Parts: sequence; structure tokens; C-alpha cells
Amino acid sequence: VTGWLWIFIRNFQPKEGIMRRRVLTAVAVVAILSVAGLVGTASAGTIGLRPLVDPAFVTGPGEITIPVSTVFEVELYIEGLPALIPPTNQGLVGFGVRVDWDPLIDLRDIAVSPLWDAVDVKPNGANWPTDPGSGQKIPLEKDRGNLPDFVNLNGFQLFGAPVATDHVLATLFVHCNDFGDTVLMTGGAIPAPFNFSLEDGSFIDDGLQYQGLVIHQTPIPGTILLLGSGFAGLLGFRKRFSK
Repeated sequence: VTGWLWIFIRNFQPKEGIMRRRVLTAVAVVAILSVAGLVGTASAGTIGLRPLVDPAFVTGPGEITIPVSTVFEVELYIEGLPALIPPTNQGLVGFGVRVDWDPLIDLRDIAVSPLWDAVDVKPNGANWPTDPGSGQKIPLEKDRGNLPDFVNLNGFQLFGAPVATDHVLATLFVHCNDFGDTVLMTGGAIPAPFNFSLEDGSFIDDGLQYQGLVIHQTPIPGTILLLGSGFAGLLGFRKRFSK
């Protein structure tokens, strides 16, 4: 559009200067509005991870610093969905999201959104392990040796209305099991563009961007004090012994 407008401006040579200025002004306005329209359509939705922790632990966008052994919740959410749904469409009828895991974080449980008729949760692409006796979910933990490398969540709207609002897809219950830095990443469960399907069979994968969560796991403050007092005691004992 901009190229054609530029050609028109260079070749348009009316006899009257006033008329020429008016035409050029009108063309410039059209060009600005066209560019503004293009910028507007480039907005994207977001699939991200939101930690539900004390604000004191939040050290930046998508980043927290938290004591080791802490159990906390992380929301897997979708934002900007209404802007991605065409006016002739009612909303999503299916989604697929993958969260890549890290061995420094245990996965205790996942609570899925009640907006969806069915959500299938598959750690490492398999069913969640359960206790043979009680039938209850077994936590996915490093010490148990069953911690996944990734978790796939696939949602389906079989009988309910299509989903057209921003919402939490699932809540993850995680546990910091060791010191160090952890990165949880989000992505599509399968190659694009087949992860977010609308009721008419089209997809909105191209309009989505994925965000992860960085977790810095630090020693518990009490442990630091205990460690410090221990070192101080050893130092004092050494001085006394040397005398």
C-alpha cells in the first residue's frame, strides 16, 4: 500500500498548487491510517506462566527468587484471546500447550480449568501415575525418579460453548527441591498451527506468543543463619585451640 501511494505522489502533478497540496495531504492521511491498521493487527495473545507468590519474591517480569523447599502455585494462562477471534467466530474449541520441566522443580499436582469439558494432562506424553491401592495421583518428584521432562495439556470443548475470554488454563502445584536457577518454558503441544482451534476449524497459533518463568532458588534464611553460626563457632574453637 505504501509503495503504491509513493508512486502516486511522485507522478501526480496537478496544475494548481492548492489542489496538489490538498491531494497530497489526503494521501498522507490514508497512508498513516493504513500503517496504523497494519500495526493494530500485529498484536498477539500470550500463553504464559504466572506465579502465585508473595510480591516480595517477584524480582522482575516472569522472574522470581524463592527459598528452596517452598511449595507454590503457578497459573498457566492465556491473554489477548478476544482480539484473536474473528467476529464471525464464537471462540476456541480446543487447545494444546506444552510446559518444559526442570529437575530442580517437583510437580505435585495440576488443577485444570472448569471452563473446558475435558483436559488431558500427560507428563512425558504418558498418563499421570497413580497409586495402585488408593488410585490417587503420585507426585512427580526428583527423589522418586518420576519427574517429567515436559507436560502436555490438551483441552477439548465437546458439549459446552466455545471459550472466548482470557482465562487460566490450569494451575500447577510445584515444589522447589534444590538450589539453583530453573526455567519453565511454554510452547505448543504439537507443531503449529494446530494447537488452538476455533469452532470453524481454523487456528490462531500464529497470533500467540509464549512466555516462560525463571525461578531462582535460594537457601532458606534460617539455614543461612544456622550455617553462619556454625562457621563462627568453628572459628572460635580453632582460635581457642591454637592458644
